[in-house]
Amino acid sequence: MKKLFTLVSIVLSANAFAQGWNIQAGVGGHLWNISESIGYGLSVNAGTTYDFNKVVGARLDFNYNIVGEERIKRAGLQANFHLLPIFSEAPSKFGIDLHAGLGWANNSNAVYNDGYYFRGDDAWNRTIGLTPTMQLNEKLMLTLDFTLNNNTKTDTQLKNYANAIIGVRRSF
Repeated sequence: MKKLFTLVSIVLSANAFAQGWNIQAGVGGHLWNISESIGYGLSVNAGTTYDFNKVVGARLDFNYNIVGEERIKRAGLQANFHLLPIFSEAPSKFGIDLHAGLGWANNSNAVYNDGYYFRGDDAWNRTIGLTPTMQLNEKLMLTLDFTLNNNTKTDTQLKNYANAIIGVRRSF
């Protein structure tokens, strides 16, 4: 009971100083693989961001790519920085976010035909991205996310790749 009370207290106190939660989802393209010429595909992204203040937040996201026979599933934790409040105090309908972090990627392919994490062609993943945003109303934003991914160990051609995702972000 003490642990539960402590956890609830921490969450409530962190929420009191935070700007809030938001969720985002989008669909777009797997653009290219930097290391090889194997190409384009579909990319789907979903995630949530917890903003500690008007500039810094933490982002948890999941990404799924379909490229030919390859199926890449990536989950990661990233730091998220809202850049416009650094440069201007004036409110704006536009914004730009920079995000970077680490994650885990699983690649299901002809060599490793599995869909499980920690089996098959798994890798640590480094991610860096830029997300321009446009406010549609008080709670909803349109986003265009461009992300570069680097997988540290993989037996396929998908070591370095990029995604472009158009989506929406809903604040709470």
